[in-house]
Amino acid sequence: MKYTKTGSWKYENKLVVKNSGPIAYDNRKLSAITYRNGEPLACKIPYINFQYYINNKPLGIQRIGGMGTDDLSWVPEATIFIDYSQGTFRPGDTIRFEVYDRETNRIISSDTYPHKEKTGEEKMMEEYLSRPGA
Repeated sequence: MKYTKTGSWKYENKLVVKNSGPIAYDNRKLSAITYRNGEPLACKIPYINFQYYINNKPLGIQRIGGMGTDDLSWVPEATIFIDYSQGTFRPGDTIRFEVYDRETNRIISSDTYPHKEKTGEEKMMEEYLSRPGA
């Protein structure tokens, strides 16, 4: 959030996502839905591939780009940025971003911000299950 010279607030509406898994995905076959406070936004992203996106640009999205939108693959460690229209998100909003395989309509990735703090029990089980032989 920034304060402008005209005395109004300008909210940053950028989202950056990263392929943190081991699989490269054909980005022409990926779509995405963004949720704000549990409600889907009208600006469904029909293609993660930049060239396909340009031809099918959804309302509510100003720009999309990044290494994950180039060529044909969203490779591991590559990021994608989405610049939503001004005022899409406000302080305190919970944002969930889901990436779908267009052919199977299955979610391949989902993340929510802000991240929920894990309970002591969840942390303990995660630590226990990550040990060899668990």
